[in-house]
Amino acid sequence: MAWNVIYYRKENNEEPVKEFITTLPPKHRAKALWEVRLLA
Repeated sequence: MAWNVIYYRKENNEEPVKEFITTLPPKHRAKALWEVRLLA
């Protein structure tokens, strides 16, 4: 079964968690995205 990850979105359409992940260095970003996929 496939799951979709839905990031928290503020009323002004900002997605702070997604924005934080994109600011991480590549190695940390890859690990964070891997962990998000595990949660899915």
